[in-house]
Amino acid sequence: MKNVRVLTLAILMVAATIPASATQVQSWFVTAAEGDEFGQFGDGHAFFMPENWGDPGIPGGPKYLFEGAGTLDEYLDDSGNRINAHLYGNIVDENDSNNRWAVSVWFDAVGPGSGSPKKELMSSAYTENGGPVDTSTWEYYALRSDAGQGEPVSQLIGLNNNLDIILDLFQEPDDGSLPFQIGEGANGKNVKMGMSGWFTYLQADNSPFSQPLMNLVGFVGEDPFNGRGDINVNLVRKPVIPEPATMGAIGLGLAGSALVKRRRKV
Repeated sequence: MKNVRVLTLAILMVAATIPASATQVQSWFVTAAEGDEFGQFGDGHAFFMPENWGDPGIPGGPKYLFEGAGTLDEYLDDSGNRINAHLYGNIVDENDSNNRWAVSVWFDAVGPGSGSPKKELMSSAYTENGGPVDTSTWEYYALRSDAGQGEPVSQLIGLNNNLDIILDLFQEPDDGSLPFQIGEGANGKNVKMGMSGWFTYLQADNSPFSQPLMNLVGFVGEDPFNGRGDINVNLVRKPVIPEPATMGAIGLGLAGSALVKRRRKV
């Protein structure tokens, strides 16, 4: 009965996050961005957190893939302009099936930042050099880290070996200069439709440790751990969904974690 109440409240919270002006939903399958002939900075991950789950003295870290595919739901107005979006699904370390996280990340549409567009493909990929990628068609999102009441709403929720750990996510850089970018070639790995951006994470204040995790960067005794990460994904359109209101259930992901009030540790 408790689980039913939590699920119902979570659905209501997700539905409440959908703006009243949203009249359309554009939904995408989300998978790891594989490199193509234009890629130059590695490939094959959806999330990359180089400081997570590894020896602090060893560079690099796990590449996380969506299990099957994640989902990105974009909420649009009557004119087809983006308002906000929700990314959700489960990710798993490609080398450790017990290193899993549930993803629930909200974005708000913004204009390009002072550092936009972030060009990570070879220069020959872009139209000014004869390539297929036109960055003028890209659009932008800011990762939402605060619901207005001091409550982070973008999170990774621990599964399996990470059970009882919640990571709050924040836009990186926090000055808005490099928001998430979406469009053809925007994932920085290939010229397909995609999305990319940087984030930082911090252990949520209500995130208990159910087991010793001494190999997590920054975890010393009672201290929280934190770090930075990248998202680089391919996007493939799903069939059109006519009613945004129905997305309260479909777009749930694991947004139920937002039911618990929390604050950032300092």
